[in-house]
Amino acid sequence: MLSFRYRRGQGMQFNWIFVLIAGIFILSFFAFFSFKYIELKEHEKNVLSAYAFSQNMDILSTSSSSFYCVPGKHPDCSFLGDVRLSYFCSEKSASVRVNHDTSISLGNALVFMDADLSGKLLGFFVEPLSLPYYVANLIFIVSMDTEYIFVYDDHSYDRLVSLSLPSDLPFTFVSLSQYVPHSGDVVLYVGESRPGDLFVLGDMLTFPSGKSYVLFDDILLVAALVSGDEETFACVYSRLRLHYEQVTQSYVAKTRLLQFYHTSCPYVSFKELLQQPLTQTHVQQLLTSHELLTSEGCTEVF
Repeated sequence: MLSFRYRRGQGMQFNWIFVLIAGIFILSFFAFFSFKYIELKEHEKNVLSAYAFSQNMDILSTSSSSFYCVPGKHPDCSFLGDVRLSYFCSEKSASVRVNHDTSISLGNALVFMDADLSGKLLGFFVEPLSLPYYVANLIFIVSMDTEYIFVYDDHSYDRLVSLSLPSDLPFTFVSLSQYVPHSGDVVLYVGESRPGDLFVLGDMLTFPSGKSYVLFDDILLVAALVSGDEETFACVYSRLRLHYEQVTQSYVAKTRLLQFYHTSCPYVSFKELLQQPLTQTHVQQLLTSHELLTSEGCTEVF
């Protein structure tokens, strides 16, 4: 009798152990299923954000004029939602990864943005760059949660106004006499030397490291401010210079051909001017010389 009760109690104990193990297994299965479901939904969201990003990039890359794109205000713009973009740039290529998930190749697009950009809403705009002939579309991506501040001296305000930046994007002009620095400000000083800060003096842009870059167009003021760091800016700047050189060589070749057929026109001197170092002064000289060339009845180069 005692032996029977002992075996019965032992059997009940094993039943409880079995139920406990089965319960743990079932809970683990549902936990795993829930985790995978959340992971799948997150990936789906990232894919949709990547698609929206690609849609916006297609619009900007093919635009023939200045255009800005703020989702919610422009019907052509796709909404990305709360997103984080990681920007990778090298001499030959560039790409963006959405939320550390879906990667998008940017091809030959010249995009200025922070290497690690996040926000509940992103703003996009494009500026076709002419030096003075068309070179490329420059694309800028900003966080609408961030204020991008241009601090100007008494002689630089008109220079900033001439940029004609869209009012819907978070760019602010502040006089040097009224600006109060705050930690974390995204700021560019225009017209005053500020060693240790990002500043522009004349046609030279200088980063906190002390390294300077030639500003051959003032739109690069915006490029420097939104890039976030020197390494990112320098990479896209280098790609832009390379693209400019490739475009310029096509016009040099055209000038040689025109020189052969129109010996009375001053194409030799114009070709030499084309090959001079790129500065804002050089761009203006090219424009003036080209106008003079066409006014004399010579075939236009660009």
